[in-house]
Amino acid sequence: GVGTTGLGGLELDVATLDIDNSSHGSVYVNLLSSTTVTGMTLSDYGSIFIHQTAGDLTLDGPLALDSGRVRVTTVGELTINADLTATDDVRLVANALDVNGATLTSSRGDIEVRSRNDADFDSSSLVHATQGDIDYTIGGEVRLGDLSAGGHVTIRARGDILRNGGEIAATNLKLYSQNGQ
Repeated sequence: GVGTTGLGGLELDVATLDIDNSSHGSVYVNLLSSTTVTGMTLSDYGSIFIHQTAGDLTLDGPLALDSGRVRVTTVGELTINADLTATDDVRLVANALDVNGATLTSSRGDIEVRSRNDADFDSSSLVHATQGDIDYTIGGEVRLGDLSAGGHVTIRARGDILRNGGEIAATNLKLYSQNGQ
């Protein structure tokens, strides 16, 4: 693995980051400034935990896990330009979210997205929870791409819920807009 859980997370102040963990074990990184992740692969079981305390985070390379979950938390904007694939739960927490042409997949778990402000999924993006649920909690406006869940899709937004393109496929759909027009 890379880093350890809790206070043992590897603290990094880097512009770009690429991690390839070819044995079992998880990745625990604490990012101290704006960072672009050019790739992160775990070839055996393990999970990815990214926590960022300052700046923005950009995922330009794939995040891929053979067996595990993904947790990404940033105080800034999270921009996702590459695929994110996990077997278990995926949780993304950011000040704002921008997804461009990427597929976010969980084969056995849920996908949870939390944004304090707007979230934008372009028309070529796909969020797919094969056997799980998709849950968005957005503090501003949300623009949706394709969504597909084996279970439920729940979207809560303080602002409008709009569609950039694509379809929503799920067992049950719940939409909540507090101040939308």
